[in-house]
Amino acid sequence: MFLKNYVLSSNIHFYYPFISLLLFFSVYRKDNANEKFYFPVTLTISSFTFILTLIMEQSQLAVGILHFLIVFLFLKEFIIRFSFKSELDIFLLIVIFYEFTTILKYLNVAFGFTNATAYFIITSIFQISFGLFFSIVRGDRARVVIQR
Repeated sequence: MFLKNYVLSSNIHFYYPFISLLLFFSVYRKDNANEKFYFPVTLTISSFTFILTLIMEQSQLAVGILHFLIVFLFLKEFIIRFSFKSELDIFLLIVIFYEFTTILKYLNVAFGFTNATAYFIITSIFQISFGLFFSIVRGDRARVVIQR
């Protein structure tokens, strides 16, 4: 009962960093990582997110850093496929652009470099179009890969 009341009454800034952390863990798979680095990396990133969110109350910074790490993982996979397998994976390219729009939204919230309402509408249109693309196309299909 206490946990339910705490979760329902807590600040929304508590949830998004931990949802982004779960997203990072879903992208950072154990089979693609070196076995001896997997546990220390996940423990470090989890601790870092916990410290930034709960102790320092910097949830926007934690989310931004996690999304940068997610973009790094997708870029690494994209570059490996392009370099070694001579494949241009359109699916990964779209995912990278989607993550960049998410990062740009957070940069706009943090620094306020443009009109927030208009920028939010424009980036939301792009993200909806990316969502439509993801609902139609799966990443493991050969038709989203262009051979070089």
